Amino acid sequence: MHILLHDFCGHPFTLALAVELAGRGHDVDYVYFASESGPKGDFVRAAAQPRPPKLHGLAIEGTYRKDAFLSRRKFDLDYARQIHALIQKLKPQVLLSGNCPTEVQGYVISACSKVGTAFVYWMQDFYSIAATKLLSRKLGLVGKAIGGYWRFLDRKHLRASDRIVLITDDFVGLAAEWAGRSDNIDVVHNWGALEELPQRPHDNPWSRDKGIAERFNFLYSGTLGLKHNPELLAALARMVGNRATVTVTSQGASVPYLEQRKVELGLDNLRLLPLQPFADVPDMLGGADVLVATIEPDAGSFSVPSKVLSYLCAGRPILLAAPADNLSTSIVNQAGAGIVVQPEDETSFLAAAAKLLDSADLSEIGARGRAYAETHFEIGGVAARFETIFSKAIAAKGGK
Repeated sequence: MHILLHDFCGHPFTLALAVELAGRGHDVDYVYFASESGPKGDFVRAAAQPRPPKLHGLAIEGTYRKDAFLSRRKFDLDYARQIHALIQKLKPQVLLSGNCPTEVQGYVISACSKVGTAFVYWMQDFYSIAATKLLSRKLGLVGKAIGGYWRFLDRKHLRASDRIVLITDDFVGLAAEWAGRSDNIDVVHNWGALEELPQRPHDNPWSRDKGIAERFNFLYSGTLGLKHNPELLAALARMVGNRATVTVTSQGASVPYLEQRKVELGLDNLRLLPLQPFADVPDMLGGADVLVATIEPDAGSFSVPSKVLSYLCAGRPILLAAPADNLSTSIVNQAGAGIVVQPEDETSFLAAAAKLLDSADLSEIGARGRAYAETHFEIGGVAARFETIFSKAIAAKGGK
């Protein structure tokens, strides 16, 4: 098959799927937004494979800021026009597209329709629901109206899809309602890039370079945006004091808030670093004693933090602040890989952190997480499932 895999963000796990599919003999193009500075896969490693996917990093001049609505939308539409043209040039048999803004997805679907490509909507979250809640909070009625328009587009896009892939069973009801059918829906849980994230010792080149090799270290890694609560991290640093370091490798709208709190509270143990190159990520995660993730209560129904899946690969205990109905909560609890608390409950969050700080069972807890990853994240099985989905999508396209 000629497959185009489109991940706007360029995440490690989606790149791992592209590499595996190419290695299985398919002609694979992998497209991502190079100007979006969030966590990315190891493109150098991917290109060095015996049979690599063809990588297309689409870039736009200027600085892409997620918290600047108007300029962000202009960037999104400039990117959308680029991928629209690329799809018409490549003419793949099937295209899998996810992690992208609603309007970008519309351009992708339009291009697929023009060249007869089967379209598979990879619904990583309900982007329009997230946008409605966040923009309503920020822009009031104007934000609510924008979110309503994007919800209309999401419904339109789902109805135009040949197949729909959801990352959790929790999405099935609403996706079927919006799509007007359920017989073309598959559920494939996300996974961590297991082969690219081997376990590393706490004392390693990265942790030594950052001065934390001999310190107990809580680590938060990944985007810190509007759907996260940065105050939990500031409170954690304040609570542990000189007993531990709290390291945050991040970017996003909430990072300036943490910078301000670091100064206000004199948090010398709060280390704020930019996102690290993927090649350093195994050592970075290994340099943690406890890995921290947060997600806000009203984000729980539409977002599953992929960082938790990478954390499981690292074999470190997880301190997770997330709603009870979030898939990540179920996974951490099922694996016995850490402690989960409600995101608005700062007292319980700090109590859980203190318990882990004093625990003699950290290695055992982390090992359970790694065992879960090795059982559930095997990329060959994931790729086989997508091959079946792609074949069904191509058949459905041919029958229209």
